[in-house]
Amino acid sequence: MKSENILLYESKKADKVIKHCKKCNNCWEKLLFQINGAGGRMESKHRKYVLTHQDFPSYGKTKETCPTCLGLTSYTQSVKGFIVKEIIKS
Repeated sequence: MKSENILLYESKKADKVIKHCKKCNNCWEKLLFQINGAGGRMESKHRKYVLTHQDFPSYGKTKETCPTCLGLTSYTQSVKGFIVKEIIKS
């Protein structure tokens, strides 16, 4: 696969996953992480997070109010190296 094809695939994938919030004017995406439990074991449940992309191009992105602006997130935290907000309501 040529590098141009890979870049085109990645940009199309990003257009489907990353959305643009008109309220805060940031791009964002939902992430799903499986969390480590006691003793380093992976918990059976996953947690949803929202990752905000500031200064990210919004062209071609679906316009949808982000969970943060809707008041559906909790405090900001670092998960697996990402600064995210946990979605507490769906």
